[in-house]
Amino acid sequence: MQLSQEILDEKRAELARESMQATSATTSATSISIGAVVGDFVVVAYKGIPGNQPNTYGNYLAIWQGSDIPWNTAPLATQTIVSNTPDGSVTFPVAIGTNSYIVGYAVSPQLTAPKQLDGNVCASAVIPPSGGQTPPPFTPSLMVTYVSSDAVAVQFSLPAGCLPQTNGAWIGLWESGQPSYITTPKPPDGGRNNIQIDAPSGGAFINGLTLKRGKTYTVGLFMSGWSTTAAPAQKALACSVTFQL
Repeated sequence: MQLSQEILDEKRAELARESMQATSATTSATSISIGAVVGDFVVVAYKGIPGNQPNTYGNYLAIWQGSDIPWNTAPLATQTIVSNTPDGSVTFPVAIGTNSYIVGYAVSPQLTAPKQLDGNVCASAVIPPSGGQTPPPFTPSLMVTYVSSDAVAVQFSLPAGCLPQTNGAWIGLWESGQPSYITTPKPPDGGRNNIQIDAPSGGAFINGLTLKRGKTYTVGLFMSGWSTTAAPAQKALACSVTFQL
């Protein structure tokens, strides 16, 4: 079946019935958690996708006052990730009052208009007001919803208010047990497509594939970098799902 955004939106149940069985699905995602919170700094632990080089790829932390990311407002402060290991922790020097704050982790540098400035933020954690309860952090996700011999569809979840289509978000598929920051996903053993809706959650798809039984495939979601004239930039990887047919 040739997929389209309209088909994903209107025929979800039908697609689920017709899908080939994808087994042994495993996921990987960027995540953060808040450690110590003191008046003039915050300790943030982060966990990335294997292969990520946070400093080389321009990963950074951003903080805003409030419990939701105000995408049209510049952060109170940002902090570059200085390490090139996917997992680690950062002492974020920033003045913290008694209000609530939200910390976001970006997997690539800030974007330029008309894209959202911090559109590469894919994971977040809230610092509650003094005496308040800490909500669970937000972690991006991907789930396979449809597979045929020539197409795949996934359901994605990104931070509230994010505009993936505007920001150039896209998905790629590799015949591999993990996504790649280097190898361009393309036929005959892969493919790619941009995310075609400006919503923080929804469906995305890739047509023109040649999928084979018994093989392992991985779909990765990039927060930005899509191009219609060249290979996409492959640094802003937020999450992935690996499955077998």
